[in-house]
Amino acid sequence: MNQDQIKEKLLQLEQPISDFSVVLSGKSSAKVNGLYKIQSREIVLHNRNFHSDEELIYTAIHEYAHHLICERSPGIPNTRAHTVQFWTKFHELLDTAERLGVYKNLFETNPEFISLIQKIRSLMPHNGELFLEMGKLIREGQDLCTKHHVRFEDFIDRALGIPRKTAFAAAQAFSYQLAPDYGWDNLSMLGSIASPEKRTACIQAIEEGKSHEQLRNIMRTKRQSQDPKTMLIQEKKRIERTINYLKNKLEIVEQKLSEIESETGTDYDESYNS
Repeated sequence: MNQDQIKEKLLQLEQPISDFSVVLSGKSSAKVNGLYKIQSREIVLHNRNFHSDEELIYTAIHEYAHHLICERSPGIPNTRAHTVQFWTKFHELLDTAERLGVYKNLFETNPEFISLIQKIRSLMPHNGELFLEMGKLIREGQDLCTKHHVRFEDFIDRALGIPRKTAFAAAQAFSYQLAPDYGWDNLSMLGSIASPEKRTACIQAIEEGKSHEQLRNIMRTKRQSQDPKTMLIQEKKRIERTINYLKNKLEIVEQKLSEIESETGTDYDESYNS
């Protein structure tokens, strides 16, 4: 598969706002299979890393997701590349690629994978039952704390020694009467969602086989405005607040250094460099 063929397949998945290029490096890399260059809008693929076209197109779709996210970002691109937004877009592109036949999902066709996936999924209702049972018992613990006038948080933190987030999510999942079939992790996520509408949307997404990151994206509160100018102004204000905070912190550090120098009679820079 050459560069033009790869680009043609990517364009079938979603039309970009801006053009991009695909470059096959002709090299192998122990660090990455590919990368996206924001400034030049290049998808670079280290094609000697791959043993099949499926591996190649998977990485190409991964880097294409970066291109789509970056070109649609109204502000400065996020310094953390693999955000919830990225993984959601990437998994959406993979779903589209599978539907169009651009990418083949071996997990759904290979007998070995099918058998293993069924075995692993058969465990989920069991750990889901344990999670809900824990939630039930935590509710009982909460009632006991109220009865004996002790802090429920202290019961979780020190008596049980489990994270509050896990305890609260388990208790809520039990209260919501969620099905154990969703498994421990999904129940933990569903139990943390206060909005019935978002919780219902996440349950539907789980039943449709969506990824964990796609569920997290549903949970996110949407921004009120996607206007580029508004978002850039907000980002500018955030940066200015950070700069002012760091300036104030620097003044405090310099003042403390000055006090130490006055007490010891030595210059900090000289003593540090000696």
